[in-house]
Amino acid sequence: MDTPGLHLGPKRALNRAMNRSATAAVGEADLVVFVVEALKWTDEDELALGRIADSGHEVLAVINKVDRVRPRERLLPYMEKLASRHGFRDIVPVSATKGDNLEQLRRVIVAALPVAAAIFPLDQLTDRSDSFRIAETIREKLTLELVEELPYGVAVEIEQIVVEEDGRKTVSAVIWVDRAARSRLWSVPTARA
Repeated sequence: MDTPGLHLGPKRALNRAMNRSATAAVGEADLVVFVVEALKWTDEDELALGRIADSGHEVLAVINKVDRVRPRERLLPYMEKLASRHGFRDIVPVSATKGDNLEQLRRVIVAALPVAAAIFPLDQLTDRSDSFRIAETIREKLTLELVEELPYGVAVEIEQIVVEEDGRKTVSAVIWVDRAARSRLWSVPTARA
């Protein structure tokens, strides 16, 4: 689960909700991947590490943005200081933007995960319905194509899916927006997949 970070700022409802989400996710995790920015340590990092340490879970530290560290030797003392803060299973420096060391990160994560029984049947690709996946695909396409024309809040409701004899699906959908468009009507014909 990718969670928002913990936020110390003003106690707005959004900050409280993000903090609850992040804290709850730690309790459900098999492994916690704690991501920090190279050469930086904030009060929010300290708060997050404290909550993670209290969880009792194994923790993998990931130092991101190492491509920005100049000279590169500055990274070693930072890694030593980070290691002294907690008994991390491993510390992996990466550059997500450049793709540096991501394969090593994958290997370390896989090695740390417990072996468990499959949650879903091996032939099941997702736990989401066809309707959900189709609606999300339509919403994504609307967002990509219409950009500024599309109101921020948009939802797609699938009214009907008909499977044709040749296996294709005919989909009827309603597109909901949270405000009226500026004197513009959109008409979306029935789509065939």
